[in-house]
Amino acid sequence: MRKDQLVVWEGCLVGGPQNATQFEEQMEKQGFIVKYECEYKTLPSKGVPNTGGRNDLIFTIQDK
Repeated sequence: MRKDQLVVWEGCLVGGPQNATQFEEQMEKQGFIVKYECEYKTLPSKGVPNTGGRNDLIFTIQDK
């Protein structure tokens, strides 16, 4: 049974779904089969200045 892993890569910017194929191909060259899922900007921490706005990437990595 294959169990893919969900990965959150903090501070990673792919540039949206239009660049997903390029990201997946680059990872494959390094020996990883991945599937781009989405990116998002983090929200600021309540009461903590200068937080939030970090771009995080979510993707799955295939279990071989």
